[in-house]
Amino acid sequence: MAALPDAVIAAHGQIDGLLNIAGIIQRFVPFAELDYLDIEKVMDVNFWGVVNTCKAFLPVLLTRPEAAIVNVSSMGGFAPVPGQTIYGASKAAVKLFTEGLYAELRTTPVAVTVVFPGAVSPSPRPSRGPGRPA
Repeated sequence: MAALPDAVIAAHGQIDGLLNIAGIIQRFVPFAELDYLDIEKVMDVNFWGVVNTCKAFLPVLLTRPEAAIVNVSSMGGFAPVPGQTIYGASKAAVKLFTEGLYAELRTTPVAVTVVFPGAVSPSPRPSRGPGRPA
């Protein structure tokens, strides 16, 4: 991860923003039925992925005249959903991490935002248009 910012700069010349959107859900089972590998996988992608990319890219973003970090959390981080306890905890952690980062970076050129989408379909819907239902 530490080498990624340099690779992006080499390919594109500069970095003005970071968008952390990756996320996975857990199996729809109660917490007691999850094994540690399931828990670690969700936390690794949903929380540690955000932390690691922010840690890697922040030094570069702080050198820009204006920059942005956008982290995607979830409405699941606000309200518990049975069978998604670890997913909700991981997204609540993203929320609190991003709010803390916002507070720390308020006087810098880096804007920090957290987004809370609701339920999202895992597969795209067909486009609307001529010959397609509305």
